[in-house]
Amino acid sequence: TGASWSTSRMFAAAAVVRVALIAWGAWQDRMLHVPYTDIDYHVFSDAASAMLAGQSPFSRPTYRYTPLLAMLVAPNHILFAAFGKTLFSLCDLVAGHFLNRVLKADHTPRDTRRAALALWLFNPITAVLSTRGSADSLTAVLILAMLLAALRGRHDAAAALLGLAAHVRIYPLIYLPALMLFVARAAGRATHALPSGREELHTAPAAAVDSAAGRHPPSQASRSAATSTGAMAARPARP
Repeated sequence: TGASWSTSRMFAAAAVVRVALIAWGAWQDRMLHVPYTDIDYHVFSDAASAMLAGQSPFSRPTYRYTPLLAMLVAPNHILFAAFGKTLFSLCDLVAGHFLNRVLKADHTPRDTRRAALALWLFNPITAVLSTRGSADSLTAVLILAMLLAALRGRHDAAAALLGLAAHVRIYPLIYLPALMLFVARAAGRATHALPSGREELHTAPAAAVDSAAGRHPPSQASRSAATSTGAMAARPARP
């Protein structure tokens, strides 16, 4: 459809923009006095080099991140130096994909979803951060995946994703109270639906016992006749 093609073209254009920014960053780092690459990217890369040499990533001064991050950018020293930037830029696009799915799961109108997606994909802040080598896009992917899992009722997966996001960066813990409240409300709705089911569970064994003993519930006609007889007996006699 036209809408799906439009979304696909948005992702394709956003990918081209990020590739161009990575190429520009390589040129700026070589030619200009002010570098384009984030200083933290060099810290990640140095920690990855230490891991490849059999050392601790924390042997690199100022490295205060999860070792998983150093492992993710280890191909900087195996494939090409901009591998980490490419990975973080890809995470930026994946975050846009999850954002679109979260809004769709929340029944957001299509035009609003497309506008929100465009604001994410073509936001200069998110595009520049990922192409400079910032790992914030990885955290964004985990948080949006957590929201999608929560909306779909997969609370265990949502909790695991939030824990992983907090492992990568500590600040996602601010979403823990909101997630706990959401899960509690979902559990409350499930609890309110239990009484009718419990009533059926209690009446079903009694009906089975009556059937086994040869006792059958009175028919509708019998109940109507009994009701009429009771009403006549309760009526006062005329003098």
